[in-house]
Amino acid sequence: MRLFSLNTISKLALAGFFAVAGTAANAQATGSLPVSATVQATCVIGSIDSLAFGTYVQGAGAKTALGAINVNCGATIAYSVRLSGLVGSANRTMLSGPNLLQYQIYRDSGYTNIWGETDGSNTEDRTGTGVSVSIPVYGRIADGGPNLTAVAGTYNAVISVTVAY
Repeated sequence: MRLFSLNTISKLALAGFFAVAGTAANAQATGSLPVSATVQATCVIGSIDSLAFGTYVQGAGAKTALGAINVNCGATIAYSVRLSGLVGSANRTMLSGPNLLQYQIYRDSGYTNIWGETDGSNTEDRTGTGVSVSIPVYGRIADGGPNLTAVAGTYNAVISVTVAY
């Protein structure tokens, strides 16, 4: 009969432990990790450059100005940029106290397409690309009619900008 020493038994036990541990390391379990996101349809109005006419001199011709509205709408989002203050096709008015100075805002550099709030008629209609775009705003003070008798002063108006999508 052969006797094993305690040292030999310990070595055999360790070898068995590592054999079992090595087998356990090769076992696998699988599962699923759900991943989701929602892309929100959104538009943001960035900076709005003022429409500053400077000095209008009566009888010296029409005075024009250029401004811009920066808009960022998500890709493929249809949107309309609306400007308040238009009543029919009448000129808009700036005020200096009780005094009026007429002007108009247009969507084109030829000053033919008046900008208003009626979708499909006088709004700037576009489709978003996901990047900010600068939309030009053209203003014109006509040199005629009531503007020829406007009282000297500093005239101002505020137009609301709305992006509908």
